[in-house]
Amino acid sequence: MAATLMRSLVKKRLFVGLAEVVEHTCSITSLMLGETLPSITKDMDTYTYRLPIGVCAGIAPFNFPAMIPLWMFPMGMVCGNSYLLKPSERVPGCAMLLAKLLQDAGAPDGTLNIIHGQHDAVNFICDHPAIKAISFVGSNQAGEYIYEKGSKNGKRVQSNMGAKNHGVVMPDANKENTLNQLVGAAFGAAGQRCMALSTAVLVGEARNWLPELVERAKGLRVNAVPLHIGVNVPIPVPLPMFSFTGSRGSFRGDTNFYGKQGIQFYTQIKTVTSQWKAEDATLKSPAVTMPTMGR
Repeated sequence: MAATLMRSLVKKRLFVGLAEVVEHTCSITSLMLGETLPSITKDMDTYTYRLPIGVCAGIAPFNFPAMIPLWMFPMGMVCGNSYLLKPSERVPGCAMLLAKLLQDAGAPDGTLNIIHGQHDAVNFICDHPAIKAISFVGSNQAGEYIYEKGSKNGKRVQSNMGAKNHGVVMPDANKENTLNQLVGAAFGAAGQRCMALSTAVLVGEARNWLPELVERAKGLRVNAVPLHIGVNVPIPVPLPMFSFTGSRGSFRGDTNFYGKQGIQFYTQIKTVTSQWKAEDATLKSPAVTMPTMGR
C-alpha cells in the first residue's frame, strides 16, 4: 500500500519532494525485523517481534500542511495501526487531498481518518482511551499542553515544537555562499519553521560581513525558497531513514519522528520464550520454579 501511495503521489506530480518518507516506509519488511536467539539453553529459544499499538493520532501544523502529515500517518499505518489525523484548521485541504490519494491507492475505509477543529479536537485526541499514541508538530504552548495531557492519560507522545537554531560562521568560510545561505535559512518560509536559523554568530573577521548580510536580507525577493537538508547546511532536515531529532526544550517525548525511532514509536515489542524438550518428562510432580540454564 505504501508503494502504491508513493506512485500515486509522484504520478500526480503534487508532492514529489515529499514522497521520501512514504518511499522509506516501503522498507517496512526490513524495518520491522525482530531478533532471535536460538538455543539460549537446552531445548529453549527466545525471539522478539514488533506489534502495532492500535489507534494512533497526528496533530499537524499550518506551515507544512503536506510534508508533516507525511511524517506521521504513513509510518504509523505501515506498522499496522489505524490513524486519526488532525490537520491545522488554517489549511485542511492538503490533508484531505492526501487522504484521497491514499483512498485511491486502495487503503480500506477507516484506516486513515481525518478530524477537523481546534481545541475540542485536540482534547478529544488527548482524552480518548482508544488512542494509544500522539504525534505532534507545532508551537511550544500547544506542544507542552498535548504532551502533558496525553502522557497523563497513558499515551505515547512525541512533540516537536519551536526551536532556537544558531549558525556559527568561521572566518575561513566561503563568504558569498555563507551570506546567501544565512539569508535563505533565516527567512525561508517567512521564518515559520522550527528549523529556521534565527541566530548567526560571526567569528573573527567574519564579523565584518554583517553590513553585507543586512543588505542581502533587504534585497530578498519574496518567493519560494528551497529547503536545505548541520555542518555547512543551513536547514539540516534529515532524510527519512534518519530520525528528525529535537534538543532540550524543542522536543518532548522519548522517541523521535520517522527513521528507526519512528518504527519504535508506532510499535511494541513482544518477546516469546519457547521450550521444546527432546525427551519425555521424568518428574511426576509439577515444577513451579523458573527454567534455569541446562535444565
